[in-house]
Amino acid sequence: MTLIDYSGSILSFVVPIVTIVLAITTGRVVISLFVGAVLGALMLNGFSLDSAAYLGGKLKDIFISDGSLEMWTINIFLFLIFLGSVTGLLALNGSTRAFANWARVRVKSKKGASVFTVFLGIVIFIDDYFNAIGVGAISRPITDEFKVSRAKLAYLLDSTSAPMVILTPISSWGGYVIGILGTVFAAQHIEISALSAYVQMIPMNFYAILTIGLVLYTALTSFNIGAMREHERRAEEEGILYDPNSSIKNNEHEIIEGKNGKVYELFITIFTLVAATIGAIFYTGASALKADSIDFSFVASLENADVALALIFGASAGLFVALIFSILNKNSFSSILNALYKGAMTMKEALIILTVAWLVAAIIKDIHTGAYIASLVNEHLDLAYLPALIFILSAIMAFATGTSWGTFGIMIGITVGIAAQTDPSVVLVLLSAVLSGAVMGDHCSPISDTTILSSIGAQSNHIDHVKTQLPYALIAGFSSLIGFLVLGFSENLGFAWIASLVTIVSIVGFFRMQETKAV
Repeated sequence: MTLIDYSGSILSFVVPIVTIVLAITTGRVVISLFVGAVLGALMLNGFSLDSAAYLGGKLKDIFISDGSLEMWTINIFLFLIFLGSVTGLLALNGSTRAFANWARVRVKSKKGASVFTVFLGIVIFIDDYFNAIGVGAISRPITDEFKVSRAKLAYLLDSTSAPMVILTPISSWGGYVIGILGTVFAAQHIEISALSAYVQMIPMNFYAILTIGLVLYTALTSFNIGAMREHERRAEEEGILYDPNSSIKNNEHEIIEGKNGKVYELFITIFTLVAATIGAIFYTGASALKADSIDFSFVASLENADVALALIFGASAGLFVALIFSILNKNSFSSILNALYKGAMTMKEALIILTVAWLVAAIIKDIHTGAYIASLVNEHLDLAYLPALIFILSAIMAFATGTSWGTFGIMIGITVGIAAQTDPSVVLVLLSAVLSGAVMGDHCSPISDTTILSSIGAQSNHIDHVKTQLPYALIAGFSSLIGFLVLGFSENLGFAWIASLVTIVSIVGFFRMQETKAV
């Protein structure tokens, strides 16, 4: 069927705007996403009956591609289901309770629980999906014990997942971006290795660095602003960890927890899961390199890794170990099956949200929202303003489309092309603006899969997470914008960092003064 082309029209914004506004105002994420998908299908097909066939085809493509199962989708689904079952078995074995008791002796405060979560998020940097879900599963018993709200936990997870993996060449995001850079640099005849370029961009990734700094400061000082203040007050004073009016369902409490669990069982299970995932990432990458007769390197193996397959392999290994411990602990067959089922069911809402989020993302791609935003770059080519402009447009694109990776795929090629035609020496500055802006937009977007998975990892209501994280993202984002403005005019990274730090310290100081006045 022939679709209407919106690539040159501001109407390409209609679907993402309607979807995002509905999600935030109603709090009904699935319904809002589905309305956006239906609206997009109608717009692309001229509001004809073909819209239904188009929508059904797009939904099918999520699971079946070219007559075969879409293994990325299947593996991500299985990863989430298996990880849910792992948490169910850990609860049945009493390992979760034992870990909470163990941590209570060592982590002695709410601040300690928050800092522990941030530390894990920084250390486990191999993949954003694994970071959000894995760190959430480990940290949740501790943060619950010390009355950290689920919205706060989701913020801690989200702000140490994408920002950390984008700063790390040895991560799934690093491999993806390096792969794009290598192709684009070769096409534009730019004489710099993709890995070298990536490493040189790290100090210029203002948003990622400022976000990690801000989340660490928040964990250390209980810097609670906006809606987060109410969530933390409710958790501290009433012991209610999430908004009682939200749709969150705490299914894990339906599993009868064991009372004689051992903390080492949780450590061994999680270590197996992490080690197996990392090993599988490098193994699948190395296998792909060998098949193409390419010499092995860590970066190249990451670039060619099948991350979804690695995640399911790691989750399977963790599930196997958890099952062994369940048998050794002499749990009945029926109780093990119940824990597996109830644990998996905690992921039910997550799977539904991810499905409709991917559906909307595919439709937004056909509407060419990203292409329209990218076309705006060519209309504003003042070099001094260009880093800030590209940062803003990348943030808008990621916010509207819900995907950092899609934004990277579009904006990196355009940005390198602009630099090649104007001033090749600024290419790394402009690319840093792309990476920073894409992560910021992704952080703010309620239709981003990374944001959704952080809500899942924390078992927080998704819209609560979006609303509470937004002020922090805007603080880091505005400070980053100032940094890119100063960098564009001064061409001095030191001056740019001074400007960014002065900005973020001033904003945080302002909020701190408001807190003092309120008291």
